[in-house]
Amino acid sequence: MRGINHVILFGLLGHDVELRTTPNGKSVTELRLATNHAVKKDEGWVEVADWHRVTLWDSQAELAAKLLKKGTPVGVEGELRTESWTDSAEQKHSKTYIMGRRLHLSPFKRFESGAMDGAAGPEEAEGAPEPAAPTQRRPRGRTERMHPAFQPDSAANDDVGSAEIPF
Repeated sequence: MRGINHVILFGLLGHDVELRTTPNGKSVTELRLATNHAVKKDEGWVEVADWHRVTLWDSQAELAAKLLKKGTPVGVEGELRTESWTDSAEQKHSKTYIMGRRLHLSPFKRFESGAMDGAAGPEEAEGAPEPAAPTQRRPRGRTERMHPAFQPDSAANDDVGSAEIPF
């Protein structure tokens, strides 16, 4: 029986994205994504950050490098992976990370203490189309709600115009 290995994270990017290319010509990048949770300490609660490594390949890596920067809120879907190896000094090492399959841009500028503020994101750069009025929108499927740059290849040819972009 196959198990289920599906990870969904939403957090803030901890550094600018650095795109690398493998000797085979594949694009790859590693994101550091911070998520917060509250921990009771003394008489109150404090926010503690958890840091996650996310590896992206090919077009997802290229889009991340093009559109994301430090502090950007972003969602990632993928699967948990663990690699183990022995170094030249015969010491064993392991690394656990998320193999990212899909990125989701956030329409929010930032979020603090669980409350999200604003409605601007990196996709609202100068020259971006204005959002359509609600009366001009039609019902959308799951992939149509994503930013066009992050739609899976199978949905890339859908006739989703700028009027359907939700942010």
